[in-house]
Amino acid sequence: MTYGDSVILSALVSPGIGGSIIPFASGTITFSDFDGTTTSPIGTAQATAALAQPSASVATQKLSVGSHALTATYSGGGDYAGSTSNIINLTVNKAT
Repeated sequence: MTYGDSVILSALVSPGIGGSIIPFASGTITFSDFDGTTTSPIGTAQATAALAQPSASVATQKLSVGSHALTATYSGGGDYAGSTSNIINLTVNKAT
């Protein structure tokens, strides 16, 4: 991607048990960028149920040029504990 481009970050909350569909779990999902030292929030969205699996998306154009380690953190809610996704690496190139 190039600096200034919009990127949509999306996360889907799924159970830790055998791939079953979970009942709606309330809570928020916060998308963050880790630069090796500091974690900076990019945006937070309320988890909404689509086909009974909570998901959230955030659009941003605020990522600087360079490498980014992005995560999504589910706050937990109802009967479900919070959790953090694996890191997704993204490189933003200079605009031409």
